Amino acid sequence: MNDDYNNWTQNENIDYNKWEGNEDIKLLDEWFSGPLWRRVCDEANDGDADSMALMENVNTILASLLFHMQSNTDKHRVDYELTQFRAVIDDFIQ
Repeated sequence: MNDDYNNWTQNENIDYNKWEGNEDIKLLDEWFSGPLWRRVCDEANDGDADSMALMENVNTILASLLFHMQSNTDKHRVDYELTQFRAVIDDFIQ
C-alpha cells in the first residue's frame, strides 16, 4: 500500500473506535473495494469525463471527511460528510 493510505489509516489523531459499526463507514469500505469503483477508475483512466468528475467529487468529499476526522470535529459534521458521500455514490449506482 502507498504511504498516504498508511498515514491515513494509522493517523493517531483519529479515534476510530467511535466509528466502529457505522453503516456509512462500512459503505466506504464496500465502495472502494468493490467492482463499481474499479470500473470508475478504469473508465477515468480511459478518458471518460463522467468518471473523472466522479473521482474528483469523491476526492473532495474524502478530503473534507479526513480533515474533520483528524480535527476531532463534532460527529454531526463527520456524519454530514458521510451523507454527502452516500448521496454521490447512490446517484452513481442508480
